[in-house]
Amino acid sequence: MKLENINIQNAVGIAILAIVSYLLFIKPLFKRVLGEKDEKTSGLKDVSKASTPEKGVTKAFDTSYFAKVAKNKKRKPTEMLKDYGYKADKLLQLSKALYDAKGLINDDETLVFNVFASLPNLFVASALSFTFKHTYKRDLQTYLQSFLNEKEYKQLVKILNSKKPL
Repeated sequence: MKLENINIQNAVGIAILAIVSYLLFIKPLFKRVLGEKDEKTSGLKDVSKASTPEKGVTKAFDTSYFAKVAKNKKRKPTEMLKDYGYKADKLLQLSKALYDAKGLINDDETLVFNVFASLPNLFVASALSFTFKHTYKRDLQTYLQSFLNEKEYKQLVKILNSKKPL
């Protein structure tokens, strides 16, 4: 009789543990892997739009900004990128690094900050956004917001707003 009670108690305990594990760990992990938006991601998007209407963030994540600048200067975008030491392969490398910064368990936010801090201006940042979008078929800003928390995203905004436009 006592053995049956213990088995039932164990089964109930395991079931409760499984439900709690699913709700706290597994479900959020699947949301991140599948790229589903949640309240946290939506809130970050609103922060970025509200706090930086015409500053560096807007230009950095605009995939056509670099082409517009080149057209205004009557030069090819690739020529202007070479002036800053950037070719397609370097932009592809940086795009891959940003894509790989999102981990299943731990993200590499420092790498994200270092990549954007190393860019000379918003022209190159826009070219990087363009390369990321065409390589991974995802918007770079939305992708970064999927794993950066609000404080980290504000730090990224600060870095981008300190860059010079062309």
